[in-house]
Amino acid sequence: MGINLYYVPSASMSPTLLPGDLILIDTRAYAERQPQAGEVVVFSVPGQPGRFQVKRIHVPSDEGEFIMRGDNVSASLDSRYYGEIPFENLHGKALRFIRYRPHHALFRRILFGHIQTDRSL
Repeated sequence: MGINLYYVPSASMSPTLLPGDLILIDTRAYAERQPQAGEVVVFSVPGQPGRFQVKRIHVPSDEGEFIMRGDNVSASLDSRYYGEIPFENLHGKALRFIRYRPHHALFRRILFGHIQTDRSL
């Protein structure tokens, strides 16, 4: 299992994820099985290298592409905006969400540089 830590900067997945939350991603979740509708994943946006999004798989297709939706539909740039996401753009499946609490020791260490997050979404 490969684990990455991501920071969530926007409300596109609220109420599931809020700005400031952290999300742990299993980067090998789909090595032996296909992604399923309803799973929360991190993926790179086609045509925008280095830009990552966290969304829920709305509809998997037979061609290995996925329609993604943010839980906060009115505030989400998702597949309605950039189309279907190819399987190879998936970085991993969400394992755990860590709710932002500014006074929690983990967040103080991240904010003051003692822990480096892998990527910011």
